[in-house]
Amino acid sequence: MKKIYLVPRAGLKVPDPEAKDHLPPEGREVVDSPYWRRRLKTKEVEIRREADPPAAPVAPAEPETPPEPEPPAGSEPPADPAPAAEESLFAGEAPAGDPSAAKAKAKAKPKAKTDEEVDDK
Repeated sequence: MKKIYLVPRAGLKVPDPEAKDHLPPEGREVVDSPYWRRRLKTKEVEIRREADPPAAPVAPAEPETPPEPEPPAGSEPPADPAPAAEESLFAGEAPAGDPSAAKAKAKAKPKAKTDEEVDDK
């Protein structure tokens, strides 16, 4: 009988009725039969020669970024960068350059007058 080397698709467990277990991830040589032809047709397995390495997807090479230069010995560590605009805001405030800030300020309720302001009138 003709034999073929089959490998299951990644993540699939394919039963092997002859061996009474599952086809291992690295594959196995099996008798070419209607059962395995159906598995090939449904793409549960693929034919591979024993010596062929599995086809691994090739990731695109990422450009390497050069490491930051180390500060000279005895120097102070660099200061922390300025906090981001959203970090420096109080709850409900808009960034200084935000046009919606002026609208929000105009819509805000008038501030209650203090006792001194009431007495001044």
